[in-house]
Amino acid sequence: MASVNTLLMAMFERTREIGTMLAMGTPRIWIVALFMVEATLTGLFGAAVGVFGGNLLALRSMYRACTCRRRRDPTCPWPSRFCMYRG
Repeated sequence: MASVNTLLMAMFERTREIGTMLAMGTPRIWIVALFMVEATLTGLFGAAVGVFGGNLLALRSMYRACTCRRRRDPTCPWPSRFCMYRG
């Protein structure tokens, strides 16, 4: 939903530019393609940031689980059996 909102705001902010491009004879499909490319790039960038951030959080959690000294430590998020994944 946020990506649709971003695309709509970009379109509403560029109403004058769209009108100028139409007045100059730019085909409507080119204008639609312009916004589709922008939406695609925004989505890909957001997905890449999300995957990178998720992997960082997962690695941090795994490291935290493997550095717990006691199994019954309330601050330890997982049991020690997950430490086999630590390189």
